[in-house]
Amino acid sequence: MSVAAIEGSDQVTGVRLADGEVIPADLVIVGIGIVPAVEPLIAAGAEGGNGVLVDGYCKTSLPDIYAIGDCAAHENAFAEGACIRLESVQNANDQANVVAKGICGAEAPYHAIPWFWSNQYDLKLQTAGLSTGHDQTVLRDDPAARSFSVVYLKGGKVIALDCVNATKDYVQGRMIVTAGVTATPEQPTRGWWTGLDSNQRTETRADLQSAAFNHSATCPWGPRWEVAQWRNEACLSMAVVGKARP
Repeated sequence: MSVAAIEGSDQVTGVRLADGEVIPADLVIVGIGIVPAVEPLIAAGAEGGNGVLVDGYCKTSLPDIYAIGDCAAHENAFAEGACIRLESVQNANDQANVVAKGICGAEAPYHAIPWFWSNQYDLKLQTAGLSTGHDQTVLRDDPAARSFSVVYLKGGKVIALDCVNATKDYVQGRMIVTAGVTATPEQPTRGWWTGLDSNQRTETRADLQSAAFNHSATCPWGPRWEVAQWRNEACLSMAVVGKARP
């Protein structure tokens, strides 16, 4: 049933549906979304529908034509290989890097964790990963304190986090999701790093190091990359620092 109108003068009082029914409401959240404008590409013969289909290198089915950002329907490793579109600035940046490398002759497949953020007054909202299909959630800290996180698991694997005023959780959790670490429901309620056993710590460190060095191997711009790593009370953190060639 479609919405015909929002009722009320100074403030909302209800939502009127197309059949005339009015649903009382004192707050309405409108999620509009987008419809990707890919008609010219489809008319030119590119495969697509809800967006334009691209491969792992952001190439469309048309020769020498790429697509990135909100309109690019791609198989995403963090969605278990499902074909999705990501409507976020960071995704457009990540895919732009893939295209730039391809044009420069240093092709590297797209593989970046989806992440999102928004500041709403005094609340910093941050999301890492995709929670679609989760079978368990773990709450860290107290929502009443306006600083908390929700951790999403699927089959024992941490697949996503929603963080509110919890930047430390977000940074640590993003690494855990990227590395594909499995955890018991109790572990995310403690410190990320201290909550992992020795094998998980070793696997996480190795996965993050591999990701960083793979990036350095495919970077076409020439700087030499070094990986600095340190451990705080909760987890392994990493930074990739660019140094100019001697």
